[in-house]
Parts: sequence; structure tokens; C-alpha cells
Amino acid sequence: MATDTKLDSLVINYLTQSQYDNAKSAGTLNANQIYMTPASSGSSYTLPTATSSTLGGVKIGSNITVSSGTISISKTNVTNALGYTPPTTDTKYTLPTATSSTLGGVKIGSNITVSSGTISLTKTNVTSALGYTPPTTDTKYTLPTASSSTLGGVKLSDSTNSTSSTNGGIAATPAAVKAAIAEAKLAAWPIGSIYMSVSSTSPANLFGGTWERISECFLIGASSSYPAGSTGGASTHTISKSELPSYTLADAVLANGTNSAKVTTSSSGWGIPNWKYGEITTGGDGNSFSLLPPYLAVWMWKRTK
Repeated sequence: MATDTKLDSLVINYLTQSQYDNAKSAGTLNANQIYMTPASSGSSYTLPTATSSTLGGVKIGSNITVSSGTISISKTNVTNALGYTPPTTDTKYTLPTATSSTLGGVKIGSNITVSSGTISLTKTNVTSALGYTPPTTDTKYTLPTASSSTLGGVKLSDSTNSTSSTNGGIAATPAAVKAAIAEAKLAAWPIGSIYMSVSSTSPANLFGGTWERISECFLIGASSSYPAGSTGGASTHTISKSELPSYTLADAVLANGTNSAKVTTSSSGWGIPNWKYGEITTGGDGNSFSLLPPYLAVWMWKRTK
């Protein structure tokens, strides 16, 4: 296999036994042609292990087809490798929805880092999501004070006895406002107050507190003669003899101290009347009479606590 190129000195031709014999017979055998001695019976040549820089040999494993030294992969190989027959159309597999007990699929949205199938959150993701770079120290953001033109922050309080103004940045919750109104209503009726109405609704239902009902009596201004809280009087009265006005009917007084008058009896003769002293009883049934002036009946209560 001699050539006339300048590469002859660099090329070594490996010949089989028959090629070597033919070249030697034809007189074309040269120094660059070497006869390869066939391997002895029972021995084999081992290819080097293939690496990124070495062309070596590989062993054929499962689901690979080799025909005339050609390595191929067929549909049957793929089916055997998958363990099932794939669909003949271009379909997509939909992952189930992930739950607390089901491993499902999620779509990756904004500000999420995916690397080699791993979902991560980085500082850059956080900054991008916030829209600004957060401080590196643990600080608190103070809302500006709200004004007519500035949207600021306020604190909410359930307290009903706070004296904070709007400058204090504290606002009452609806519950606090409702409670404050209820307290103001009750405060307008301190203990000892008298509530009057033509409605029978108890002030306890209107303002709270504890109240006792007042019935069948009038109110009178308190004084040293009528101390506050004292009671008395009556709606009717029957006049006794001692309550009658003093009135002289005669010029004589009986032995028991009652008034008496002279009355004329039959004549004693000579035209001279016979006088006798005795009591005079006036007419009447002795019934009681009403002491009530014109009135308007109302419901009354007194707050006790």
C-alpha cells in the first residue's frame, strides 16, 4: 500500500495476512506497512474506557439495538425503557393541583428563581417584589401623620376615656365610639336622678344602670322640713273634730270642754223662756275627701346605682 506522498514517513499501514502477502509478492511492501499478527485463540482486545478526551469502548446495555456494528434506538426500545406505550399524538400531561396532602404542579410566576428544577427565593427576588431595597437592619417604618392632603397612619383604640387629640394619631374604633355614647347617656343620669316619661320603657333599657320605680306620689322640693328622700302625705283625708276650725256657738262651755249653746225649751211660766245648755250636732257623713290637685300621670324611676 505504498504512496508517493510526503506523509509516508508518518503513516503506518496495518495489513492483514493476505494483504501483507499480496504486497510482498507485488513488490510494493515498504517500511510503513506492518503485518498485524492475529490474536491467539481465546484472547480478546479490550478497548480503553471512554472519557471526555479518550475515544474508548462502551458496553451495550438494555433497550439498545445493535446491527452490523451500528447502535440504534427503536420505538420498541423506547417503549421497553418507559414501561408503557406512549400516546401516538402530541399530548401534554397535566399535573394535579397541589394541596396539603397532594403533590401537584405549580406555575412559576414573578420574582421566583428556578434552577435545576429547584424553586428558590433570593434577595433580588424580594427586592423586585417589594419595589424597593429594604434596609439591612431591623427597622420599623413610621407612617406619616395624616392631614387633609396626606394619607398617613393612625392608631386605633377601644378606650373610651382617652383624651388624645387628632395630633396624637389615635382614633377610636367603632366599638369605642359606641361604648363612649353609652357611657355619656348614663353619665347624664347620675345616681339619684329622677326620670319621668309617659312611656313605660325603663331607663335601664335606654341608658343602663339600676333604677327603681316610683308610683302614686308627687314630687316636692327638698328642704329642712322635707329632707331629700323622705316620703309622706296621703291622697285622701277625713277631717277629725280636732281639725275643725274654732267657732263660738254659745257663751257657755260644758264641763268636758266642748262648746255648747243655749237652747230654749218650754216656757216656765210668766212668759219667761226656760234656757238650757247642751251640745249642738251638725249634719254630715264623715267621709274622706281627695287632696289631689289637677294632675298628669307619668312613669317615674329613681336611679339607685
